[in-house]
Amino acid sequence: MSIVTKFILWSTVLVVLVLFATFKSVWNNQNSDKQDYIYWQNAYHSMAADIATDPILKDKTRNTPPDISQVTVLQFSYIETDGTAQQRVDRCEACHAGLENPQMTAENIIREVDKVSVSAAQVPSYLENHPATRDIVFTLGAHPGKTPGFAKGGLNWAVATSTNADPSTENQELEYQNIAAKHPFATYGCTTCHYGSGRELVQDKAHGQAEYWLQPLMPSKYLDAACAQCHETYNGPAISAQAAFNTVTSKLTDQYTKDKQATTDPVKLAAIDAAYKAQYAVIEAKFQSQITTLTANDPAAPKLSLTSYADSVPGLPNNDDTRIFASTYLPEMTEIQRGQQLFRENACWGCHKVDGFSKGNVGPELTYEGRIAVYSTIEHQLWEPRYKVANCVMPYFFSQKVMNDPNTGKEFWLDSLGKPHDVSTLDPADIDDPDISATLSEHHDIGDGKYYYFVPLKSHEADVTALTTYILAQTGLNYSQDPSGRLARLAAYNGADPPSVPVTADSGKLVFEQSGCYACHYLGNPDNDAIGMGGVAGPNLSWEGSRHSRQWVDAHYVNPQAFVPKSIMPVFPLSDSQRAALSLYDTSFIPKGGRPVSPDEDMPSTSMIASKIMVPDVRYMTR
Repeated sequence: MSIVTKFILWSTVLVVLVLFATFKSVWNNQNSDKQDYIYWQNAYHSMAADIATDPILKDKTRNTPPDISQVTVLQFSYIETDGTAQQRVDRCEACHAGLENPQMTAENIIREVDKVSVSAAQVPSYLENHPATRDIVFTLGAHPGKTPGFAKGGLNWAVATSTNADPSTENQELEYQNIAAKHPFATYGCTTCHYGSGRELVQDKAHGQAEYWLQPLMPSKYLDAACAQCHETYNGPAISAQAAFNTVTSKLTDQYTKDKQATTDPVKLAAIDAAYKAQYAVIEAKFQSQITTLTANDPAAPKLSLTSYADSVPGLPNNDDTRIFASTYLPEMTEIQRGQQLFRENACWGCHKVDGFSKGNVGPELTYEGRIAVYSTIEHQLWEPRYKVANCVMPYFFSQKVMNDPNTGKEFWLDSLGKPHDVSTLDPADIDDPDISATLSEHHDIGDGKYYYFVPLKSHEADVTALTTYILAQTGLNYSQDPSGRLARLAAYNGADPPSVPVTADSGKLVFEQSGCYACHYLGNPDNDAIGMGGVAGPNLSWEGSRHSRQWVDAHYVNPQAFVPKSIMPVFPLSDSQRAALSLYDTSFIPKGGRPVSPDEDMPSTSMIASKIMVPDVRYMTR
């Protein structure tokens, strides 16, 4: 074969390979979920030009070449799992090019893409039924808070709309506007709040799939966890409505000022004043109505105050008729607040340590969990505690164990009183993650034709979301905290002794309720056990006074495993008086005809103690 022939042959092969690679790249970019910034910016420039109403802006937008938009976030570095800091660089706007364009509403995009008109109220259902259009709206739409409204419905994310899709969410829209105004992209970037891989320019990598990034894009239901990285207080109402009210009224005031500057006609000026005052009164009434509703729904809400705006708002005289409220009850980071409450109510604090909040040492420490785990693994652990560690002792707080009767073929579950119920009475939760569903539905064969599996309960979906958010928020740091001050607070907490309480049954009842005992133990009327409440992970305590002496219960709290072998109960950090009061309350439950147990009957003998055998008389063991 001549040199010329070889040259032609290899040149042809090379050209074919280049053409194939180019075709494959274009095909992947146009027909997969891995489109890069060039694809999305070209789509944005074309669509934004069609939507724009200004001819100059139309031309400028259409002729803008693709470019990488980058924000270097100086204040909030990304903290690696080993604690080292990495400068945060966000290129999210390279694809999400319409974030700050108020004309890129969901309705406008749908009209451009699908050539149909929908209202804001119709947006959620339309996008659910048109996933391709939904992806375009999510990628190129304006950020909620940059437009007059938003829509959510069954969507994973809120999208910007021209008006509020649901009037009842007006309060949330004000919050979106507040957040957008206080967190400009140029300063905060995107990943500070939403997580994900900000340096990437290809869609699936930027959204942080597990193989690329520890922090995948955070679903909106968990976003409070990101807020907690800066906002230190999340255990109560904290957001002032002053800024929210100003956000609404400033638009009205700006227009009012422009209208007055446009005329000198006294009749027109009087009409402008009257219209302005009327509109202002409507806004004030709406806010006051929300205050009344929130206060009625939450008796613990703080006292509300009214303050005079005096002459700070043009056109309004300073008198009692124009007094408006300046503070309101807008809950801050409610998901974390609820998650922390559940962490206490379910006695998580007895097993898990969180610096400054709990000292548990049975389960893994959670102080840094938000830095070393992703939301999906935390959610998975809550639904199915055994999915990673087969001998994990964490109870199934949110999923119900289902068993079968091999003789009848029927499946059933047991309530806290041990009564069987048909499996059809359970209402399963809607879980998006197929891995979680597969793990829960796995049948565990226990022999003789018997098996069991777990059903996630719909009634606990909100609880799992709140707890996942709270745990994600635990990173061991806070950008707004002074490190030395934080260490001082932790030292004070770690060195503090549990409080002393009166040794009474009433005090014990309070300790029982506040320590999360109901999460594992059922407690009912000794003579009518159906009247009660509690969990099934621990023994039923409805007759505890006829089973054990007060001394046994008190000593059991000090070291549960010494008295009940293989007990999963943690050692709760209780003071001597708290334990004494709690044991007094526990042993007050004695059925009619029953008798209290003396310490001679169930406490270890002197010889047992001397030989370091702490197992009590088996006749009185609760397990």
